[in-house]
Amino acid sequence: MELRLLYSNFLHCLQDRKMNNPKQTDSDNFTRIGAGELFQLDHPEYQKVPAIVNRTIELSAVLNAAANVNDVRQRLSEITGQLIHAGTSIFAPFYTNLGRFIQIGNNVFIYHVCSFRHG
Repeated sequence: MELRLLYSNFLHCLQDRKMNNPKQTDSDNFTRIGAGELFQLDHPEYQKVPAIVNRTIELSAVLNAAANVNDVRQRLSEITGQLIHAGTSIFAPFYTNLGRFIQIGNNVFIYHVCSFRHG
């Protein structure tokens, strides 16, 4: 149910953004989603969401099988699209449903069995 709401918010956001500025990119649309704006399930961009979620699931599995904290940071950087600083420690397992809106600063410690969700 939460994932469906996330998809719903995503599509509404994409539709509104493209109507106001058709030159907007998917990255811009994800920025709006991160701000909590809504979208509709029947929007044509909806088809992109399952692929993003599936990629996050795949990367999460690799992250949670990592043998060291450096590998965990690397996988989480791929999930979030942002550099996770060397001063930050994340202990697996770590879970997220989308990952693009997670922002983690330097010198942060995240203990194991932590879930970050959107929506």
